[in-house]
Amino acid sequence: MRGLGWVLGLSAVLSLTLLPSASYAAALPLVVVEWGLSATEAGFVFSAYQIGYAAATLVLLPLTDRVDSRWLLIVAAALSAAGNALFPLWASDFASGSLLRFLAGLALVGVYIPGMRVIATHFPPERRGGPVGLYVASFYVGTNLSVLLTGLLLPALGWRGAYLATVGLAAVAPTVGWLALRRRPATPAQRASGRLDPAVLRNRPALLAMGGYAAHTWELYAARGWIVPFLAAALLGQGYAAAEATALGATLAGVAFVLGAVPIFGSGFLSDRFGRTRTAGCFLGGSALCSLTLGWLGGWPWWALLAVTLLYGLCLGADSPIYSTAVTELAEPARLGSTLAVHSFLGFLAGIAGPVAFGALLDLAGPTWGWGLGFGQAGVVALLGVAALVVLRRHPAGTLLASGKR
Repeated sequence: MRGLGWVLGLSAVLSLTLLPSASYAAALPLVVVEWGLSATEAGFVFSAYQIGYAAATLVLLPLTDRVDSRWLLIVAAALSAAGNALFPLWASDFASGSLLRFLAGLALVGVYIPGMRVIATHFPPERRGGPVGLYVASFYVGTNLSVLLTGLLLPALGWRGAYLATVGLAAVAPTVGWLALRRRPATPAQRASGRLDPAVLRNRPALLAMGGYAAHTWELYAARGWIVPFLAAALLGQGYAAAEATALGATLAGVAFVLGAVPIFGSGFLSDRFGRTRTAGCFLGGSALCSLTLGWLGGWPWWALLAVTLLYGLCLGADSPIYSTAVTELAEPARLGSTLAVHSFLGFLAGIAGPVAFGALLDLAGPTWGWGLGFGQAGVVALLGVAALVVLRRHPAGTLLASGKR
């Protein structure tokens, strides 16, 4: 852990920036009733944040091959807080909610991947998994704390007040970023155009790692978008009132997923020791099994659902830093920004599709079958990601991963 103080500072910036990101998901059962949304529309509003992220990815991230990532991160953190404040202040229906979630997502890309690049370029490959793992874990800590804090604040503040409270905390992120990076040397610039280089699409090993990541994000965002409504529906069936079921469902999901961030801190170190594809495949396979079963358990008592959700959370995000680390190892140095841009774009494109597909299945099949089918489709996609990792493990370029530990 020596010399990681500034990494922890960057991790705090990312967590703070993400505190408002899942407030909508935590309040979703209440918003659906207030705005009269279908499940498909509700899923699209959730995914609009990822659409904004993906739209900015292909423009902003290649710039990190040419400009200093540090200032991009600090400015983007400020813009993210401002963008997130618009949703609870002005959103009132499907159209306005989708637009404002889109705007809030635009700035996140300027925080997440530039911070990862700063970290990756300061550590050699054999020691990179751990620091990148710490940083990526903060993504999950911030998002899951968003659900937990919103659930705790809902009874007292209502969903708009709870949302604004998380935005207030996110506003501290730019200052923390400046403090963490003020003494770090600038990232060396490459001789690159600052625009997306399509040559990265010929890097088959990197594309395989991206395929695993895309499957992971499809499953992750499907679960993140719909776990609270699922738990709330289960609690409603057990006699809870709507507001009480939503607040309790968000709190249970937040607790389970915040605790589930713990293995993310260690998964990067595990992949340094045991190999990238082996470690990622174990976690992704475990979360797939949870996805294939959770949606059929709505009749279980809340404490049993919490236990299964906790197991789900332990597997669901743990593999995320491994894909990002692998891509930095498989990328050509002069195209690292473009490679990370494509990696992030494909991942969040899948993150857009997962929640919408879930909502569409829920609309088509109804609650009796829809919850099982919605989570189940995410599990099937996760198994496809495991297959991509198996192929990468057998590829000759696998020797580039973790200094030969595939």
